[in-house]
This record gives sequence, structure tokens and C-alpha cells, in this order.
Amino acid sequence: MHLVDPRTLDFDARQRARAHATRGTIALRDGDLDRAEHDLRRALALDPTAGHAHARAAVLYARDDIDAATSLEARAVEQDPTNARCRWDLAVSLHRLGRREEALVHARRADELEPRDPTCRARQVRLLGGS
Repeated sequence: MHLVDPRTLDFDARQRARAHATRGTIALRDGDLDRAEHDLRRALALDPTAGHAHARAAVLYARDDIDAATSLEARAVEQDPTNARCRWDLAVSLHRLGRREEALVHARRADELEPRDPTCRARQVRLLGGS
């Protein structure tokens, strides 16, 4: 009987997830949403990280499935609460859903996380009217 080292499986799964995420991100950039969805779904299943959730949310957002994108963006923020980009994308989706107060909380937190990023404040002003 041949036993497989579970650490190898974890490493292999992470490597496969990384390959799927890379290919999915390229497909998203190229506008192939079906391919992007397939690969980014697979990446998230293999390695459920904030980065993979955030990437898959981008595909859902591009498909105008804002509810599903928001759910994944919230998951990414929960997993990586100091990631300003994830917080900002969650704020944008919440705003599109009409959840302005929640959006404002995340936009302000993103601004706090990257206080030297003038584009974050400018985006906040544009999206939320300077709140």
C-alpha cells in the first residue's frame, strides 16, 4: 500500500489553485468570463483563500451578479481584514446594492488601511459623495 503525505497534497492543491487562478485572471482580463469563472471557481475550491475569493468575485461582478460578488468579497474581507483592495471592492458592491452605510464603513476602513493612497480617498469621494 502506498501512502501519500498529506503535506504534499496540500502543496499540490495550492500549486494547482495558483495555476487556475493565474489562467482565470488572464481570461478575465481578456474578457473570457466563462473560462475565468471555471478557473477561478476551481482555484477557490482547491485553496479557499481571500485572494481566490476576491478574484472569483471580480468575475461575478463582471457578469453583473452583484449579490454573489458581494458575498465573496465579504468572505475575502473576513479572511484578510487588512486588505484595503478587498475592502474597497466590497464597498463598491455594497453601494451598487443600495447599502450605502455599509459601503461607507468599508470605504473608510480601506482609507485607514492605506492612508497614503490618494486614489483611495478620491474613489471614496466619487463613489460616496465625499462622506
